[in-house]
Amino acid sequence: MDFPSRAPEHIDMPEALISGLCVKPLAVHKSRDIMAVFEDEQTIRNINPDLQILSELNVVGIIITAPGNEADFVSRFFAPRAGVNTDPVTGSVYFTLVPYWAKQLNKLTLQAVQLS
Repeated sequence: MDFPSRAPEHIDMPEALISGLCVKPLAVHKSRDIMAVFEDEQTIRNINPDLQILSELNVVGIIITAPGNEADFVSRFFAPRAGVNTDPVTGSVYFTLVPYWAKQLNKLTLQAVQLS
């Protein structure tokens, strides 16, 4: 299969993102979705978002991601504006995650886990 690449670009950190995630990310990027990068997998597992606040962001969804313990990276995806609080299997987020993590890790083959 040949999927599109949505390489994200660094953006300023929206206050609604910090408030909605209740944790300040290390960095924030955007393509179709906002992608918040965190330090470790445990942070991703522990985030309990305020979906009402996240729905104020004018994007399809919010990706949270970090290096994984067993995989190269982990992620979760929230799309409250689209009526999907937590999406357990989101293929389209990898259009953004793969180019980002391939560059960060300098790898052509990646292993990923969606923790939702």
